[in-house]
Amino acid sequence: MEQKKSVVVFCGGRGALSVIRSLIKEGNYDITAIINGYDDGKSTGVIRRMYNMLGPSDIRKIQLEYYRNSEFLNNDLLRLMELRASNKDELIKYLEEPEKFLDLFIIEKNTRLYIIDKLMNFRKQMRIYENIENYSDFSIGNCIYAATYKSLSDNIERTILEISNLLHIRHSVLTISNESLYLCALDNSGQIYSSEYEIDTSKCANFKKIYTIADYREINNKMLLNGSLDRKCKILDSLNRVAKLSESAVQKILSANIIIYAPGTRSTSFLPIFFNKETFKFISENNSALKLFISNLNSEYKYHYCNPLEEINSFFEYSFIHDINKIINYCFIDNSFLGFKEKIEKYKFVAIFDNLTKNGLYHDGDKIVKILKSL
Repeated sequence: MEQKKSVVVFCGGRGALSVIRSLIKEGNYDITAIINGYDDGKSTGVIRRMYNMLGPSDIRKIQLEYYRNSEFLNNDLLRLMELRASNKDELIKYLEEPEKFLDLFIIEKNTRLYIIDKLMNFRKQMRIYENIENYSDFSIGNCIYAATYKSLSDNIERTILEISNLLHIRHSVLTISNESLYLCALDNSGQIYSSEYEIDTSKCANFKKIYTIADYREINNKMLLNGSLDRKCKILDSLNRVAKLSESAVQKILSANIIIYAPGTRSTSFLPIFFNKETFKFISENNSALKLFISNLNSEYKYHYCNPLEEINSFFEYSFIHDINKIINYCFIDNSFLGFKEKIEKYKFVAIFDNLTKNGLYHDGDKIVKILKSL
Protein backbone atom coordinates (compact mmCIF):
# COMPACT_ATOMS: atom_id res chain seq x y z
CA MET A 1 0.00 0.00 0.00
CA GLU A 2 1.29 3.44 -0.96
CA GLN A 3 2.33 5.50 2.06
CA LYS A 4 0.17 8.55 2.62
CA LYS A 5 1.81 11.90 1.96
CA SER A 6 1.79 14.51 4.70
CA VAL A 7 0.23 17.78 3.54
CA VAL A 8 0.34 21.08 5.45
CA VAL A 9 -2.21 23.66 4.31
CA PHE A 10 -1.76 27.24 5.53
CA CYS A 11 -5.23 28.73 5.42
CA GLY A 12 -8.17 30.48 7.02
CA GLY A 13 -11.61 28.97 7.54
CA ARG A 14 -13.13 28.92 4.04
CA GLY A 15 -10.62 29.65 1.29
CA ALA A 16 -8.98 26.23 1.39
CA LEU A 17 -12.11 24.09 1.71
CA SER A 18 -12.40 23.14 -1.98
CA VAL A 19 -8.75 22.02 -2.05
CA ILE A 20 -9.04 20.18 1.29
CA ARG A 21 -12.18 18.43 0.05
CA SER A 22 -10.37 17.19 -3.04
CA LEU A 23 -7.31 16.07 -1.06
CA ILE A 24 -9.59 14.02 1.21
CA LYS A 25 -11.36 12.51 -1.79
CA GLU A 26 -8.03 11.49 -3.29
CA GLY A 27 -7.46 9.36 -0.19
CA ASN A 28 -3.67 9.17 0.04
CA TYR A 29 -2.96 12.36 1.99
CA ASP A 30 -2.71 13.08 5.71
CA ILE A 31 -3.83 16.71 5.99
CA THR A 32 -2.92 19.28 8.62
CA ALA A 33 -4.52 22.70 8.26
CA ILE A 34 -2.55 25.43 10.05
CA ILE A 35 -4.48 28.62 10.84
CA ASN A 36 -3.91 31.71 13.00
CA GLY A 37 -7.14 31.58 15.05
CA TYR A 38 -7.45 35.38 15.27
CA ASP A 39 -11.02 35.50 13.94
CA ASP A 40 -13.19 37.65 16.23
CA GLY A 41 -16.48 38.23 14.39
CA LYS A 42 -20.00 37.37 15.60
CA SER A 43 -20.15 34.56 18.19
CA THR A 44 -16.42 33.93 17.89
CA GLY A 45 -15.64 37.43 19.17
CA VAL A 46 -17.99 37.00 22.12
CA ILE A 47 -16.45 33.64 23.00
CA ARG A 48 -12.92 35.01 22.74
CA ARG A 49 -13.78 37.72 25.25
CA MET A 50 -15.60 35.26 27.53
CA TYR A 51 -12.84 32.64 27.57
CA ASN A 52 -9.70 34.53 26.48
CA MET A 53 -9.10 31.88 23.84
CA LEU A 54 -8.22 31.74 20.17
CA GLY A 55 -11.23 31.88 17.86
CA PRO A 56 -12.93 28.49 17.40
CA SER A 57 -14.79 29.41 14.21
CA ASP A 58 -12.12 28.62 11.59
CA ILE A 59 -11.10 25.49 13.50
CA ARG A 60 -14.72 24.35 13.48
CA LYS A 61 -15.22 25.05 9.77
CA ILE A 62 -12.21 22.94 8.81
CA GLN A 63 -12.95 20.10 11.23
CA LEU A 64 -16.54 19.96 9.99
CA GLU A 65 -15.25 19.81 6.41
CA TYR A 66 -13.18 16.79 7.44
CA TYR A 67 -16.24 15.33 9.15
CA ARG A 68 -18.50 16.01 6.17
CA ASN A 69 -16.20 13.84 4.07
CA SER A 70 -15.75 11.13 6.72
CA GLU A 71 -17.10 7.58 6.78
CA PHE A 72 -18.33 8.31 10.32
CA LEU A 73 -20.55 11.19 9.23
CA ASN A 74 -23.78 11.59 11.22
CA ASN A 75 -25.84 14.25 9.47
CA ASP A 76 -27.71 15.11 12.65
CA LEU A 77 -24.48 15.73 14.56
CA LEU A 78 -23.20 17.83 11.64
CA ARG A 79 -26.45 19.80 11.64
CA LEU A 80 -26.10 20.44 15.38
CA MET A 81 -22.48 21.61 15.07
CA GLU A 82 -23.46 24.00 12.27
CA LEU A 83 -26.63 25.31 13.93
CA ARG A 84 -26.85 28.99 14.87
CA ALA A 85 -29.23 30.52 17.41
CA SER A 86 -30.77 33.58 15.79
CA ASN A 87 -30.97 35.58 19.03
CA LYS A 88 -30.21 35.55 22.76
CA ASP A 89 -33.60 34.12 23.81
CA GLU A 90 -33.26 31.21 21.40
CA LEU A 91 -29.72 30.49 22.58
CA ILE A 92 -30.76 30.52 26.25
CA LYS A 93 -33.65 28.18 25.44
CA TYR A 94 -31.20 25.65 23.96
CA LEU A 95 -28.75 26.00 26.84
CA GLU A 96 -31.33 25.92 29.67
CA GLU A 97 -32.94 22.71 28.40
CA PRO A 98 -30.10 20.87 26.63
CA GLU A 99 -31.71 17.40 27.00
CA LYS A 100 -34.89 18.60 25.31
CA PHE A 101 -32.82 20.42 22.69
CA LEU A 102 -30.76 17.30 21.92
CA ASP A 103 -33.99 15.30 21.41
CA LEU A 104 -34.19 17.09 18.06
CA PHE A 105 -31.12 15.15 16.88
CA ILE A 106 -30.36 11.44 16.53
CA ILE A 107 -26.93 11.23 18.13
CA GLU A 108 -25.01 8.38 19.78
CA LYS A 109 -25.54 8.28 23.58
CA ASN A 110 -22.01 9.16 24.78
CA THR A 111 -21.74 11.98 22.27
CA ARG A 112 -25.13 13.26 23.35
CA LEU A 113 -24.10 13.26 27.03
CA TYR A 114 -20.83 15.01 26.19
CA ILE A 115 -22.62 17.81 24.32
CA ILE A 116 -25.26 18.25 27.04
CA ASP A 117 -22.51 18.68 29.61
CA LYS A 118 -20.68 21.26 27.49
CA LEU A 119 -23.84 23.27 26.76
CA MET A 120 -24.69 23.37 30.47
CA ASN A 121 -21.20 24.59 31.30
CA PHE A 122 -21.33 27.23 28.59
CA ARG A 123 -24.59 28.50 30.08
CA LYS A 124 -22.87 28.92 33.47
CA GLN A 125 -20.10 31.01 31.90
CA MET A 126 -22.60 32.98 29.83
CA ARG A 127 -24.41 34.22 32.95
CA ILE A 128 -21.35 36.28 33.86
CA TYR A 129 -21.45 38.14 30.53
CA GLU A 130 -25.18 37.94 29.76
CA ASN A 131 -25.89 41.69 29.96
CA ILE A 132 -22.62 42.73 28.33
CA GLU A 133 -22.36 40.79 25.09
CA ASN A 134 -24.50 40.42 21.96
CA TYR A 135 -25.71 36.84 21.56
CA SER A 136 -27.44 37.13 18.18
CA ASP A 137 -26.55 34.75 15.32
CA PHE A 138 -24.66 32.51 17.76
CA SER A 139 -22.94 29.25 16.76
CA ILE A 140 -23.89 26.23 18.90
CA GLY A 141 -20.74 24.47 17.72
CA ASN A 142 -18.63 27.34 19.05
CA CYS A 143 -20.30 26.93 22.48
CA ILE A 144 -19.15 23.31 22.53
CA TYR A 145 -15.58 24.26 21.58
CA ALA A 146 -15.45 26.97 24.25
CA ALA A 147 -16.73 24.75 27.07
CA THR A 148 -14.33 21.99 25.99
CA TYR A 149 -11.47 24.50 26.11
CA LYS A 150 -12.42 25.47 29.66
CA SER A 151 -12.64 21.83 30.76
CA LEU A 152 -9.14 21.13 29.39
CA SER A 153 -7.34 23.85 31.37
CA ASP A 154 -7.46 26.40 28.53
CA ASN A 155 -5.43 24.24 26.13
CA ILE A 156 -6.36 24.86 22.47
CA GLU A 157 -4.41 21.87 21.08
CA ARG A 158 -6.12 19.44 23.47
CA THR A 159 -9.47 21.05 22.62
CA ILE A 160 -8.96 20.45 18.90
CA LEU A 161 -7.88 16.86 19.55
CA GLU A 162 -10.89 16.21 21.80
CA ILE A 163 -13.30 17.45 19.11
CA SER A 164 -11.42 15.33 16.55
CA ASN A 165 -12.03 12.28 18.74
CA LEU A 166 -15.67 13.24 19.26
CA LEU A 167 -16.19 13.41 15.47
CA HIS A 168 -13.86 10.48 14.67
CA ILE A 169 -11.85 12.49 12.15
CA ARG A 170 -8.24 11.64 11.34
CA HIS A 171 -7.06 14.81 9.62
CA SER A 172 -5.84 17.59 11.89
CA VAL A 173 -6.01 21.32 12.53
CA LEU A 174 -3.37 23.33 14.38
CA THR A 175 -3.00 26.98 15.26
CA ILE A 176 0.38 28.46 14.33
CA SER A 177 0.63 29.61 17.95
CA ASN A 178 -1.30 28.67 21.07
CA GLU A 179 -1.29 32.27 22.35
CA SER A 180 -4.60 34.11 22.27
CA LEU A 181 -3.67 37.31 20.46
CA TYR A 182 -5.85 39.85 18.66
CA LEU A 183 -5.48 41.57 15.30
CA CYS A 184 -5.66 45.32 14.76
CA ALA A 185 -4.42 47.53 11.94
CA LEU A 186 -3.47 51.07 11.01
CA ASP A 187 -3.89 52.64 7.58
CA ASN A 188 -1.94 55.54 6.08
CA SER A 189 -4.62 58.06 7.03
CA GLY A 190 -4.22 57.15 10.70
CA GLN A 191 -7.47 55.21 10.98
CA ILE A 192 -7.28 52.31 13.41
CA TYR A 193 -9.10 49.04 12.75
CA SER A 194 -9.55 47.59 16.22
CA SER A 195 -10.41 43.98 15.40
CA GLU A 196 -10.02 41.22 12.85
CA TYR A 197 -13.65 41.78 11.89
CA GLU A 198 -13.09 45.49 11.18
CA ILE A 199 -10.00 44.70 9.09
CA ASP A 200 -11.82 41.98 7.18
CA THR A 201 -14.86 44.08 6.35
CA SER A 202 -12.99 47.31 5.59
CA LYS A 203 -12.44 48.69 2.10
CA CYS A 204 -8.83 49.55 2.84
CA ALA A 205 -6.59 48.14 0.11
CA ASN A 206 -3.25 48.83 1.72
CA PHE A 207 -2.77 48.86 5.48
CA LYS A 208 0.27 50.64 6.85
CA LYS A 209 0.75 47.78 9.30
CA ILE A 210 -1.20 44.93 10.88
CA TYR A 211 -0.48 44.10 14.51
CA THR A 212 -1.06 41.27 16.97
CA ILE A 213 -1.69 42.41 20.52
CA ALA A 214 -2.35 40.58 23.79
CA ASP A 215 -5.26 42.70 25.06
CA TYR A 216 -7.94 43.93 22.67
CA ARG A 217 -9.01 46.57 25.23
CA GLU A 218 -5.78 48.50 24.64
CA ILE A 219 -7.11 49.64 21.26
CA ASN A 220 -9.80 51.74 22.97
CA ASN A 221 -7.16 53.83 24.75
CA LYS A 222 -8.10 57.51 24.15
CA MET A 223 -4.46 58.55 23.86
CA LEU A 224 -4.10 56.08 20.99
CA LEU A 225 -7.32 57.03 19.24
CA ASN A 226 -6.61 60.77 19.31
CA GLY A 227 -2.88 60.78 18.55
CA SER A 228 -1.02 61.64 15.35
CA LEU A 229 -0.11 58.95 12.82
CA ASP A 230 3.46 58.74 14.13
CA ARG A 231 2.24 58.52 17.72
CA LYS A 232 -0.23 55.81 16.84
CA CYS A 233 2.53 53.85 15.09
CA LYS A 234 4.80 54.09 18.14
CA ILE A 235 2.08 53.03 20.57
CA LEU A 236 0.93 50.12 18.42
CA ASP A 237 4.55 49.03 17.87
CA SER A 238 5.00 48.96 21.65
CA LEU A 239 1.85 46.85 22.03
CA ASN A 240 2.71 44.51 19.17
CA ARG A 241 3.52 40.98 20.26
CA VAL A 242 5.06 38.24 18.13
CA ALA A 243 3.41 34.94 18.92
CA LYS A 244 5.54 31.99 19.96
CA LEU A 245 5.21 29.19 17.43
CA SER A 246 3.45 25.99 18.37
CA GLU A 247 5.91 23.09 18.61
CA SER A 248 3.31 20.82 17.00
CA ALA A 249 2.96 23.17 14.04
CA VAL A 250 6.75 23.37 13.63
CA GLN A 251 7.07 19.59 13.58
CA LYS A 252 4.32 19.27 10.96
CA ILE A 253 6.03 21.88 8.77
CA LEU A 254 9.43 20.17 9.01
CA SER A 255 8.03 16.72 8.20
CA ALA A 256 5.56 17.68 5.44
CA ASN A 257 5.83 16.20 1.96
CA ILE A 258 3.68 18.98 0.50
CA ILE A 259 3.11 22.53 1.76
CA ILE A 260 0.19 24.49 0.32
CA TYR A 261 -0.38 28.21 0.78
CA ALA A 262 -4.13 28.24 0.25
CA PRO A 263 -6.42 31.04 -0.94
CA GLY A 264 -7.94 33.27 1.70
CA THR A 265 -8.29 36.81 2.98
CA ARG A 266 -4.66 37.92 2.97
CA SER A 267 -4.79 40.57 5.68
CA THR A 268 -6.62 38.50 8.29
CA SER A 269 -6.60 34.79 7.48
CA PHE A 270 -3.30 34.30 5.68
CA LEU A 271 -0.49 36.78 6.35
CA PRO A 272 -0.85 36.77 10.18
CA ILE A 273 0.20 33.11 10.14
CA PHE A 274 3.65 34.36 9.12
CA PHE A 275 4.08 37.30 11.50
CA ASN A 276 6.65 35.21 13.36
CA LYS A 277 9.41 35.05 10.71
CA GLU A 278 10.65 31.75 12.12
CA THR A 279 7.74 30.13 10.28
CA PHE A 280 9.59 30.81 7.02
CA LYS A 281 12.83 29.52 8.50
CA PHE A 282 11.26 26.15 9.22
CA ILE A 283 9.56 26.05 5.82
CA SER A 284 12.89 26.75 4.07
CA GLU A 285 14.61 24.06 6.17
CA ASN A 286 12.26 21.45 4.75
CA ASN A 287 14.14 20.91 1.50
CA SER A 288 12.19 17.84 0.39
CA ALA A 289 8.66 19.29 0.46
CA LEU A 290 6.84 20.47 -2.64
CA LYS A 291 5.65 24.02 -1.90
CA LEU A 292 2.62 25.37 -3.73
CA PHE A 293 1.09 28.87 -3.56
CA ILE A 294 -2.51 29.14 -4.85
CA SER A 295 -3.52 32.66 -5.83
CA ASN A 296 -6.92 34.11 -4.99
CA LEU A 297 -9.40 34.49 -7.82
CA ASN A 298 -10.23 37.73 -9.60
CA SER A 299 -13.87 37.29 -8.56
CA GLU A 300 -12.97 37.25 -4.87
CA TYR A 301 -13.60 40.97 -4.51
CA LYS A 302 -13.43 41.12 -0.72
CA TYR A 303 -9.75 40.26 -0.56
CA HIS A 304 -7.48 43.21 0.00
CA TYR A 305 -4.87 41.91 -2.45
CA CYS A 306 -6.95 41.18 -5.52
CA ASN A 307 -4.33 40.57 -8.20
CA PRO A 308 -1.55 37.98 -8.17
CA LEU A 309 1.33 40.45 -8.45
CA GLU A 310 0.28 42.36 -5.31
CA GLU A 311 -0.57 39.08 -3.63
CA ILE A 312 2.84 37.50 -4.26
CA ASN A 313 4.71 40.69 -3.37
CA SER A 314 2.79 41.10 -0.12
CA PHE A 315 3.70 37.54 0.80
CA PHE A 316 7.39 38.10 -0.02
CA GLU A 317 7.51 41.21 2.16
CA TYR A 318 6.94 38.98 5.18
CA SER A 319 9.41 36.25 4.23
CA PHE A 320 12.85 37.91 4.43
CA ILE A 321 14.15 34.77 2.72
CA HIS A 322 16.87 35.57 0.18
CA ASP A 323 16.11 32.54 -1.98
CA ILE A 324 12.35 32.66 -2.42
CA ASN A 325 12.41 29.26 -4.10
CA LYS A 326 13.03 27.76 -0.67
CA ILE A 327 9.51 28.68 0.35
CA ILE A 328 7.63 28.44 -2.99
CA ASN A 329 8.20 25.99 -5.85
CA TYR A 330 5.02 26.69 -7.81
CA CYS A 331 2.45 29.46 -7.80
CA PHE A 332 -0.90 28.58 -9.41
CA ILE A 333 -2.69 31.48 -11.07
CA ASP A 334 -5.92 31.27 -13.04
CA ASN A 335 -5.84 32.61 -16.59
CA SER A 336 -8.40 35.28 -15.68
CA PHE A 337 -5.28 37.24 -14.68
CA LEU A 338 -3.69 37.25 -18.14
CA GLY A 339 -3.29 41.02 -17.88
CA PHE A 340 -0.64 40.38 -15.23
CA LYS A 341 1.17 37.61 -17.08
CA GLU A 342 4.14 39.71 -18.28
CA LYS A 343 4.55 41.37 -14.88
CA ILE A 344 4.87 38.08 -13.03
CA GLU A 345 6.95 36.12 -15.54
CA LYS A 346 10.08 37.15 -13.60
CA TYR A 347 9.02 34.63 -10.98
CA LYS A 348 10.12 31.38 -12.56
CA PHE A 349 7.87 29.32 -10.30
CA VAL A 350 4.64 30.95 -11.58
CA ALA A 351 2.36 28.66 -13.55
CA ILE A 352 -0.77 30.01 -15.25
CA PHE A 353 -3.55 27.49 -15.83
CA ASP A 354 -6.82 27.49 -17.74
CA ASN A 355 -9.99 27.26 -15.68
CA LEU A 356 -8.81 26.69 -12.13
CA THR A 357 -12.32 27.72 -11.13
CA LYS A 358 -15.81 26.27 -10.97
CA ASN A 359 -18.34 28.63 -12.53
CA GLY A 360 -15.74 31.39 -12.32
CA LEU A 361 -16.42 31.69 -8.58
CA TYR A 362 -14.58 28.98 -6.67
CA HIS A 363 -11.31 27.12 -7.02
CA ASP A 364 -11.64 23.76 -8.73
CA GLY A 365 -10.05 21.60 -6.04
CA ASP A 366 -10.14 18.47 -8.19
CA LYS A 367 -8.16 20.14 -10.96
CA ILE A 368 -5.64 21.64 -8.54
CA VAL A 369 -5.04 18.25 -6.90
CA LYS A 370 -4.71 16.59 -10.33
CA ILE A 371 -2.02 19.12 -11.30
CA LEU A 372 -0.37 18.68 -7.91
CA LYS A 373 -0.08 14.93 -8.46
CA SER A 374 1.65 15.51 -11.82
CA LEU A 375 4.42 17.72 -10.39
